Amino acid sequence: MIKHLLVSLIFSACLFQSCFSCFIVKKIVVTIYSSLPSDSDVLWLHCLSKDDDLGTHTLMKDEIYRFAFCVKPFSTLFHCRLQWGDKHKSFDAYNAKWHGNPCLTNECKWAARSDGIYLAGLKKFDWE
Repeated sequence: MIKHLLVSLIFSACLFQSCFSCFIVKKIVVTIYSSLPSDSDVLWLHCLSKDDDLGTHTLMKDEIYRFAFCVKPFSTLFHCRLQWGDKHKSFDAYNAKWHGNPCLTNECKWAARSDGIYLAGLKKFDWE
């Protein structure tokens, strides 16, 4: 009886939300926004985790790249490398081991600007 109730509960949850969404763990969305000058080079970015390589993408001014995932507590880590002309920066876009999550609720909003890389409006890194 309990087994059937559990199966019914999971099936019902899939009807009201995507079966690919996070059921027990939280879902995180990482957004990378190009706030670079319109007359400059495109922004190249490549993000990956140990399980998923999201490939290389290019952004023009005011374009956004977004990806989402379900957190594996204490192990999820997404790393990104951004390149803008001859400038570049590699950084952790999300790390489940961060103490005091610097992201806003469940979204990490990164922005590439001409003077560096920002998270939630605060400058985190200079270009190298």
